[in-house]
Amino acid sequence: MSTYKQYTIKNTVYFISIYPFSGIDDEYTELIHSTPLFIYKNFDSEYGDLGTQSLNYLTPNVLNELNVKESPFHVLLNTLNNEIKGLTRGNQLDSKGRQIDIFNETNYLALKEYEMIHYDLIAGKKYSEKSGFFKVK
Repeated sequence: MSTYKQYTIKNTVYFISIYPFSGIDDEYTELIHSTPLFIYKNFDSEYGDLGTQSLNYLTPNVLNELNVKESPFHVLLNTLNNEIKGLTRGNQLDSKGRQIDIFNETNYLALKEYEMIHYDLIAGKKYSEKSGFFKVK
């Protein structure tokens, strides 16, 4: 049975949950927001278990493993990874993997920079792209 109802208003389709914020997944929050990850390496490395990570940290983690130069964007992601391990809508984990109950994003400067980069790419004038923020130097 679907938990969403579909509504169409003026040719726009909206999906509305019939269980919004009901706490159904409180007991299983970590399980629902988790996906097992296995990174195969054919060389020895000092890095071990990555612990809890958001998917947006996957590329910087792989680049760290390979010990290659990173773009300023990946450096920003590594900084953000040190502050917030789990970063999804409505579910944030601190640097030790514990749920952040009251999330105040003003305490996380790297998060504000990350959001500004996203805004610049999606709705802005793409200054970050033009300035070479995503290029390895």
